[in-house]
Amino acid sequence: MRIPLDYYRILGLPLAASDEQLRQAYSDRIVQLPRREYSQAAITSRKQLIEEAYVVLSDPKERKAYDQLYLAHAYGSNSVDATGAVENLTQGSNSEDGYNLSIEISQDELVGALLILQELGEYELILKLGRPYIVNKNGVDVVKPINRGISEDAVERPDIVLTVALACL
Repeated sequence: MRIPLDYYRILGLPLAASDEQLRQAYSDRIVQLPRREYSQAAITSRKQLIEEAYVVLSDPKERKAYDQLYLAHAYGSNSVDATGAVENLTQGSNSEDGYNLSIEISQDELVGALLILQELGEYELILKLGRPYIVNKNGVDVVKPINRGISEDAVERPDIVLTVALACL
Protein backbone atom coordinates (compact mmCIF):
# COMPACT_ATOMS: atom_id res chain seq x y z
CA MET A 1 0.00 0.00 0.00
CA ARG A 2 1.27 3.48 -0.83
CA ILE A 3 0.94 6.39 1.59
CA PRO A 4 1.59 10.02 0.58
CA LEU A 5 4.45 10.59 3.01
CA ASP A 6 8.17 10.99 2.63
CA TYR A 7 10.97 10.45 5.13
CA TYR A 8 11.67 14.15 5.58
CA ARG A 9 8.03 14.84 6.47
CA ILE A 10 7.97 11.90 8.86
CA LEU A 11 10.88 13.39 10.78
CA GLY A 12 9.78 17.01 10.28
CA LEU A 13 13.01 18.01 8.55
CA PRO A 14 14.02 20.13 5.57
CA LEU A 15 15.99 18.51 2.75
CA ALA A 16 19.19 20.30 3.81
CA ALA A 17 19.09 19.07 7.41
CA SER A 18 22.44 18.31 9.01
CA ASP A 19 23.32 15.02 10.67
CA GLU A 20 22.87 16.66 14.08
CA GLN A 21 19.42 17.98 13.11
CA LEU A 22 18.53 14.50 11.85
CA ARG A 23 19.56 12.87 15.16
CA GLN A 24 17.68 15.52 17.16
CA ALA A 25 14.52 15.20 15.07
CA TYR A 26 14.62 11.41 15.41
CA SER A 27 15.04 11.65 19.20
CA ASP A 28 12.21 14.15 19.48
CA ARG A 29 9.80 12.13 17.31
CA ILE A 30 10.50 8.84 19.11
CA VAL A 31 9.79 10.25 22.57
CA GLN A 32 6.58 12.02 21.46
CA LEU A 33 3.79 9.57 22.04
CA PRO A 34 0.27 9.67 20.63
CA ARG A 35 -2.78 9.82 22.87
CA ARG A 36 -2.95 7.14 25.53
CA GLU A 37 -6.09 5.65 23.93
CA TYR A 38 -4.00 4.13 21.12
CA SER A 39 -2.94 0.51 21.36
CA GLN A 40 0.65 -0.62 21.72
CA ALA A 41 0.45 -1.97 18.14
CA ALA A 42 -0.37 1.52 16.83
CA ILE A 43 2.48 3.10 18.79
CA THR A 44 4.90 0.42 17.58
CA SER A 45 3.78 0.90 13.97
CA ARG A 46 4.40 4.65 14.21
CA LYS A 47 7.81 4.03 15.77
CA GLN A 48 8.77 1.62 12.95
CA LEU A 49 8.04 4.26 10.30
CA ILE A 50 10.07 6.87 12.19
CA GLU A 51 12.96 4.42 12.55
CA GLU A 52 12.77 3.50 8.85
CA ALA A 53 13.00 7.18 7.91
CA TYR A 54 15.96 7.66 10.24
CA VAL A 55 17.81 4.59 8.92
CA VAL A 56 17.50 5.77 5.31
CA LEU A 57 18.41 9.40 6.00
CA SER A 58 21.28 8.61 8.38
CA ASP A 59 23.10 6.40 5.84
CA PRO A 60 25.00 8.73 3.46
CA LYS A 61 24.63 6.46 0.41
CA GLU A 62 20.93 5.78 0.96
CA ARG A 63 20.27 9.46 1.71
CA LYS A 64 22.01 10.55 -1.49
CA ALA A 65 19.92 8.13 -3.59
CA TYR A 66 16.77 9.17 -1.72
CA ASP A 67 17.54 12.87 -2.16
CA GLN A 68 18.04 12.41 -5.91
CA LEU A 69 14.64 10.80 -6.21
CA TYR A 70 13.09 13.42 -3.93
CA LEU A 71 14.54 16.26 -6.04
CA ALA A 72 13.57 14.53 -9.29
CA HIS A 73 9.99 14.51 -8.04
CA ALA A 74 10.15 18.09 -6.78
CA TYR A 75 11.35 19.35 -10.16
CA GLY A 76 9.07 17.14 -12.24
CA SER A 77 11.71 14.81 -13.61
CA ASN A 78 10.90 11.13 -14.00
CA SER A 79 14.54 10.06 -13.83
CA VAL A 80 16.09 7.98 -11.11
CA ASP A 81 19.66 7.96 -9.83
CA ALA A 82 22.57 6.54 -11.80
CA THR A 83 22.28 3.09 -10.21
CA GLY A 84 18.58 2.91 -11.03
CA ALA A 85 17.70 2.58 -7.35
CA VAL A 86 14.21 3.76 -6.59
CA GLU A 87 14.32 3.02 -2.84
CA ASN A 88 10.92 3.20 -1.17
CA LEU A 89 9.90 6.57 -2.59
CA THR A 90 7.98 7.01 -5.83
CA GLN A 91 5.56 9.41 -7.37
CA GLY A 92 2.01 8.71 -6.40
CA SER A 93 -0.61 8.23 -9.01
CA ASN A 94 -2.27 11.24 -10.53
CA SER A 95 -5.19 11.86 -8.21
CA GLU A 96 -7.39 14.83 -7.52
CA ASP A 97 -4.60 16.07 -5.23
CA GLY A 98 -2.04 15.90 -8.03
CA TYR A 99 1.23 14.05 -7.69
CA ASN A 100 2.36 13.12 -4.21
CA LEU A 101 5.57 11.67 -2.92
CA SER A 102 4.76 8.36 -1.32
CA ILE A 103 6.30 5.44 0.49
CA GLU A 104 5.34 1.79 0.42
CA ILE A 105 4.01 0.48 3.72
CA SER A 106 2.64 -2.82 4.89
CA GLN A 107 -0.94 -3.18 6.12
CA ASP A 108 0.45 -3.40 9.67
CA GLU A 109 2.03 0.06 9.30
CA LEU A 110 -1.18 1.79 8.17
CA VAL A 111 -2.23 2.91 11.62
CA GLY A 112 1.28 4.27 12.28
CA ALA A 113 1.16 6.21 9.03
CA LEU A 114 -2.26 7.60 9.96
CA LEU A 115 -0.87 8.71 13.33
CA ILE A 116 1.98 10.52 11.60
CA LEU A 117 -0.44 12.15 9.16
CA GLN A 118 -2.52 13.24 12.16
CA GLU A 119 0.55 14.83 13.74
CA LEU A 120 1.17 16.66 10.45
CA GLY A 121 -2.41 17.98 10.37
CA GLU A 122 -3.38 16.01 7.24
CA TYR A 123 -6.96 15.41 8.41
CA GLU A 124 -8.61 15.17 4.98
CA LEU A 125 -6.08 12.55 3.93
CA ILE A 126 -6.76 10.56 7.12
CA LEU A 127 -10.48 10.63 6.32
CA LYS A 128 -9.82 9.44 2.78
CA LEU A 129 -7.48 6.60 3.82
CA GLY A 130 -9.47 5.56 6.91
CA ARG A 131 -12.94 5.60 5.39
CA PRO A 132 -12.82 2.02 4.05
CA TYR A 133 -12.38 0.80 7.62
CA ILE A 134 -15.61 2.43 8.82
CA VAL A 135 -17.84 1.91 5.77
CA ASN A 136 -19.89 -1.22 5.17
CA LYS A 137 -20.26 -2.93 1.79
CA ASN A 138 -23.30 -0.78 0.88
CA GLY A 139 -21.29 2.41 1.31
CA VAL A 140 -23.08 3.40 4.53
CA ASP A 141 -20.88 4.75 7.32
CA VAL A 142 -21.10 2.30 10.17
CA VAL A 143 -18.74 1.29 12.93
CA LYS A 144 -19.47 -2.40 13.33
CA PRO A 145 -18.56 -4.39 16.42
CA ILE A 146 -15.28 -6.21 15.93
CA ASN A 147 -15.20 -10.00 16.10
CA ARG A 148 -11.78 -10.67 17.62
CA GLY A 149 -9.63 -13.19 15.80
CA ILE A 150 -11.61 -13.17 12.56
CA SER A 151 -9.57 -10.73 10.52
CA GLU A 152 -6.14 -9.18 10.73
CA ASP A 153 -7.54 -5.64 10.61
CA ALA A 154 -9.55 -6.31 13.76
CA VAL A 155 -6.52 -5.45 15.87
CA GLU A 156 -5.87 -2.16 14.05
CA ARG A 157 -9.43 -1.14 13.37
CA PRO A 158 -10.18 0.57 16.70
CA ASP A 159 -7.01 2.65 16.29
CA ILE A 160 -7.98 3.58 12.74
CA VAL A 161 -11.52 4.49 13.82
CA LEU A 162 -10.07 6.63 16.66
CA THR A 163 -7.72 8.41 14.24
CA VAL A 164 -10.56 9.07 11.77
CA ALA A 165 -12.80 10.35 14.59
CA LEU A 166 -10.07 12.71 15.82
CA ALA A 167 -9.51 13.90 12.25
CA CYS A 168 -13.22 14.74 12.05
CA LEU A 169 -12.89 16.92 15.13
